[in-house]
Amino acid sequence: MKVRIIKGTNQIGGCITEIISTKGRIIIDLGMKVSDVLRKVKPSNPNIEGLTTGTALYDGLLITHIHDDHIGLIKYVLDEIPIYIEKDSKRVYEIIKNKKINHKIVTFEFDKPFKIKDLIITPYQNDHSCYNSAMFLIKNNKKSILHVGDCRNHGYLSNLFISNLKKCKNVDLLIADGTSLGKAKDYMSEEMLSNRLKKEIYPNYNQILSFISLTNSDRILSFYYAKGNKKFYLNKEHENIYKGSKIKELDINKNNQIHTYNDKIESNFILTVRVNMLDEIKRLKQEGKLDNACLVYSMAKKYLLVRKEIRDFILEIKRLGIKVIFLQTSGHADNKTLSYIEKVLKPKKCVIIHTKHNKQGKRLLNSYIYIKDNEVLEV
Repeated sequence: MKVRIIKGTNQIGGCITEIISTKGRIIIDLGMKVSDVLRKVKPSNPNIEGLTTGTALYDGLLITHIHDDHIGLIKYVLDEIPIYIEKDSKRVYEIIKNKKINHKIVTFEFDKPFKIKDLIITPYQNDHSCYNSAMFLIKNNKKSILHVGDCRNHGYLSNLFISNLKKCKNVDLLIADGTSLGKAKDYMSEEMLSNRLKKEIYPNYNQILSFISLTNSDRILSFYYAKGNKKFYLNKEHENIYKGSKIKELDINKNNQIHTYNDKIESNFILTVRVNMLDEIKRLKQEGKLDNACLVYSMAKKYLLVRKEIRDFILEIKRLGIKVIFLQTSGHADNKTLSYIEKVLKPKKCVIIHTKHNKQGKRLLNSYIYIKDNEVLEV
């Protein structure tokens, strides 16, 4: 097989990986740079010959997960090329975007191999801050590649993630998530974050407004697991996403401890909120239903730096006399986890994508090799 990182060896997000065999040709992920996603830059055609322009040359586009820095440019894919996406991720993505994916779609399920020409692809679930994220084990002619995608080892799927990695031992090539290269610290686990909520925050407030990404199912679980005797309400957007999902704790039809937000909200509660709920929060404040409230901002602070609507929302929350608390952990692997992934997999070679500090992989990983965008690597 031949591997080419079209984009991604020196940027975070917008990674595009090409894998070519004797008969097959696939692409993994087609999104925007994270900086463009944050600033809401209007998407544009990446002009990849055979994928988004010209005559179709590829047999499929594989999507690891539904963050826009991995899926945000799929509308430019040529009609003849099928897009492969995890079954429930497709449903969630269409709810968030409020429209169907207007393209030829093939859905896959975790642990079930499928073929694209002479490539045998097995999707496994990994641990990331996005619902149902996938990594792909790709085999051809006794050679194997693991594209691990965005990953970490400190979420609620960490044990499953490691178990799945062990199914992929001794791969010829690991394509790894290097987002956190250049950052020395280890990341707090979701369980630790939940314990902080339970011990340090929830006892001091009657009402908790939780500001969480739509797709970060682990973070919603962290707030839920800490709830104690507080009533837990999902806003309508979160409810629609997780109703019918495989996470039974967040499915309002399967868990009577999860409630739909309505006018009869009780005085001791946790409520997931969005920017578009500001008027509703003001109404609750006026009605005396936020008498001892805080808002826990549990997303990356970089959104505050570049998204005016979020800054304005937080400012208005503070003006209401509601305390704002920041509590966050990363959706990506820290350096310790990257080393552990290599130890588990024992890859012959490793290349790093989704990073601005690629060459720091050399001091961390024994199997590391440095390649630039568009260099071809033989496997």
